[in-house]
Amino acid sequence: MSNTINVVKYESNENLLVWKHPMDKMYESTDIVVQEAQEAIVLVNGHLLDVYKTGRYCIHREEKRLFSLPTIYDCSIFFINTGEQMEIKWGTDSQIELLEPTYGFPMQIGASGQMSLRVFDSQLFMNHVVGYQKSLSTKELTTKFRALLNMKVKTYLAKIIKDEKLNIFEIDEHLQDISTVLQALLHPHFEEYGLALDNFYVMTIAKPDGDARYEQYKELHFRKYADIENAKIRQEVELIDSQTRAQKRVQEGYTIQQEKMWEVASKMVDKKVPAFVEAETIALVDKQYCCPNCGTVLQPQAKFCYECGMKQE
Repeated sequence: MSNTINVVKYESNENLLVWKHPMDKMYESTDIVVQEAQEAIVLVNGHLLDVYKTGRYCIHREEKRLFSLPTIYDCSIFFINTGEQMEIKWGTDSQIELLEPTYGFPMQIGASGQMSLRVFDSQLFMNHVVGYQKSLSTKELTTKFRALLNMKVKTYLAKIIKDEKLNIFEIDEHLQDISTVLQALLHPHFEEYGLALDNFYVMTIAKPDGDARYEQYKELHFRKYADIENAKIRQEVELIDSQTRAQKRVQEGYTIQQEKMWEVASKMVDKKVPAFVEAETIALVDKQYCCPNCGTVLQPQAKFCYECGMKQE
C-alpha cells in the first residue's frame, strides 16, 4: 500500500448544501479536511462513524474504534454546508380564502417572500431530508419543503389576519410584524429536520385587484379616510382663523363682545331695524360671555370653551 496520505475535502465546483465525496474506500493514512461553515459525516460499512466539524482529521488516529479494521475499508463521506442559505424564495401556490376583518366581505389573497435556512444538526438533516443522495442543492431543498410551506403559511397567515383584525387595505404596513410571527410559528416545523429558520420575510401580499367587491370596498375605505382628512383640515383652518381674529382684537384693543356688537349693529342697519330694537339687541349681546380665543358664546360659569377647549379665566 502507498504511504502517500490521501486528503479528502470538499471539491465540488457547485455551491451545494450536501455533497458526497466520490471516494468509497478509506485508507489508514487518509486525512479529512473540513472547512469553515462545513461538517463532514463519515459512514463506515454503512454505519455512522462520527460527525466532524471544522479541522483536519486522521481517522485512524482520531477514532480508536477503527484500529481493529483492515487498512482499507468501505466508507461514505458527506460534506454538509452549515452556513446560512439566504434569499430562498417562497410563495403560496394557491389563493388563501378568508373574510376581510373590517368590512366582512369574502376575498382571496396570496403571499410571497424570502427566507434563510441553516443546517444546525447534520445527522438529523441527513436522516430525515437527504437520505443518501449524492448531492442536494438549495433549490432541491426548497422543493422538498414546498408543500409544508404552502399549507402552514396559508393556515397561519389567515389566522393572523383574523385574530389581529388586519385591514386588507392597510396590511402592507404590518408586513414586518406578520413576518416575525410567521417565523416563530414555522421554525419548529423545520427544526424537526435539523434546520433552523433564521429569517422569514413576507414581502408581498397579493390582493384581489380587479375583483368588483374588493374594488367597491377599497373605494369606500379610502373615501372615508379622505373625508376625515378634509374635516381635520377644515378644523385646523377654522382654528387658525379664530386665533388670527383674537390676535387682531388684542392689537387693536377691543373685546370679543364689542366685535359681536358691531357685527349685530351692521346687520341691523342693513335691514333697517328700528333704533330701539337695535339698542336692546346690542345690550343683550353685550351681556353675553364669549370665549376670548374663538368667540363662542359660553355660560358665565364655564371653565373651558366648548369649541376650542381654551381654559376660561
